[in-house]
Amino acid sequence: NGLAIYCVDKDWRNGEVKIVYYGKWGGWKGWSYRANKLVKGARVRYEDPGGDDTAMNGIQFNVEKPNFGVSRSQITGEWVPVASGPQGHITHKIIESTETTTSKSLTKEETYGFSQSISAGFKIKAIDFSVAVSASQSRRTARTMQESLRVSKATETTLGCPSSGSPTGYYTMWQFKMSQPADSSGIGFRSETKHIWCTSSFKQVPRCALGSCKDSFCQQCWD
Repeated sequence: NGLAIYCVDKDWRNGEVKIVYYGKWGGWKGWSYRANKLVKGARVRYEDPGGDDTAMNGIQFNVEKPNFGVSRSQITGEWVPVASGPQGHITHKIIESTETTTSKSLTKEETYGFSQSISAGFKIKAIDFSVAVSASQSRRTARTMQESLRVSKATETTLGCPSSGSPTGYYTMWQFKMSQPADSSGIGFRSETKHIWCTSSFKQVPRCALGSCKDSFCQQCWD
């Protein structure tokens, strides 16, 4: 006849009881818990007026893992050199795949959770620097990464650098990769994307987050 809910914050602290409805009959039963999951919605079942409309006949909860069951650790994106050579002669087989730190493919809930985490911010790492990425760049990367996060089975694509345009006559091809270690909140992930960028030398590292390169060699970034 009544409904009470025990609420906690996202870190499972500061618990308090919320009374939805005290009810008029019967007594309170013991608490029912679901470890490592939180309620994000509920619906009740009852008889329409004229029938047994004195109490709920059932209740159904929509539950989810806090933070969608994914890690809260630092996410790192990096441009990794995969090929180099004279312009017009560079092609490379790029392997695209994403898996969790438990070597499993991502569920829809986990994919959404990781996308939200990337949008919230990450660090871009290269050979000679590591910097935090702006909010707008993080959101662009998250949008671009959505497809790669859904690729569980490794797929192979042959890509190449331009046949001209390098002031050195050579190109270095860089592949964007992203990772996050697991922590007490949940699993992490490792993603090798099909997104590449070509620069004029090994020393000219792409300096922008995925989706934010403004110039031909990814040295200037969109804000």
